[in-house]
Amino acid sequence: MGKIFIKCKIIILLLFFLSKGYGQNSSNQYSYILKWKFSSSINADTLGITNIPFEISYSMIANKDSSVSVFVGDDTASKNSNLKNNFHVNLKFNINVPEKIVFDGKHTTTYSSGNKKIELARVCKFMETKETKKIEGYACVKYEVIDDNDNISYAWICKELPFTITPAGGIRNAPGAILQYENPIKNLKSVVEKLKKSVTNKPTSPTPHPR
Repeated sequence: MGKIFIKCKIIILLLFFLSKGYGQNSSNQYSYILKWKFSSSINADTLGITNIPFEISYSMIANKDSSVSVFVGDDTASKNSNLKNNFHVNLKFNINVPEKIVFDGKHTTTYSSGNKKIELARVCKFMETKETKKIEGYACVKYEVIDDNDNISYAWICKELPFTITPAGGIRNAPGAILQYENPIKNLKSVVEKLKKSVTNKPTSPTPHPR
């Protein structure tokens, strides 16, 4: 009877550790800290100047459930330009940049100037191409992205990372993390410049918007 009791005790202990993931590993979640660069251009038609480039950098923290994009620093774009009459002018444009954008996988919440705006994230059609490349060490595949108005843009997607990693805003049906997004017609591009993966015991994102 003593041997049978010992065997049963060992089996119970093994089942306990297996159910807990052998320690605390099962409670661990991956979080990602990213730095993005957004680039585009604006026009000053009244001055006869077009395609004035500007760049904005912002940070993001994400996990499998949500992501938070935080914008800090100067919200202006500057460029020294020579007009047709050789008159030199220093142009400075105010750009409407929010303080924070939260994406919970379904909704996008934008915080700007003390206001909060909640919108349903977009749904797009994704057409996979044969082009591949690595961004920050992660293998990505290029996709054509077609929105409701049949506008076409391009996204480099990594399927091993969560779809909550997406340029400020959100597409709720992306097949993975969008590490680069570009629209040649609108002359805009967002790309991840830095990506760090870490392990946490608790989600790092705020409580998602109720669905």
